[in-house]
Amino acid sequence: MNDPITHYKKFTIEINQIGLKDSEFIILGTAINETTTHNGHKYIAEELEKASPGLKGKPLLKDHKNEVDAIVGMVTNSYFDRKNKSIEFEAKVTDKSIREKIEQGVLSKVSICAFAQDLVKEESTGNLIAKGLEIVELSFTPV
Repeated sequence: MNDPITHYKKFTIEINQIGLKDSEFIILGTAINETTTHNGHKYIAEELEKASPGLKGKPLLKDHKNEVDAIVGMVTNSYFDRKNKSIEFEAKVTDKSIREKIEQGVLSKVSICAFAQDLVKEESTGNLIAKGLEIVELSFTPV
């Protein structure tokens, strides 16, 4: 499509593990894996691998809200898992209310927000392959 920068988000996946590390509340999970989303955007392993280091240090938000009060933690580590073709993360949760919801099992989903330098149409399916990914945040989402 050759758009200069395309904004998209809304791929949700579950948190895999929670726990304490040096008295901080830590979650582990998959931020995104190789997949095609409901809106026809295709995330491929090659592009996810290149983008994976960029998730580290990004804010952990509520509902993709770009507001200071929506910050509820920070991504402390990220890496690409070649076997599962996914970006895995570790994050510190600083918000007490969010922590309680996670511990109660009522909040278990995260979603990325990313920019793509280009969306290339896949001839066989018509899906748009996201190229040149830059992940800008990880958010808790209810579904």
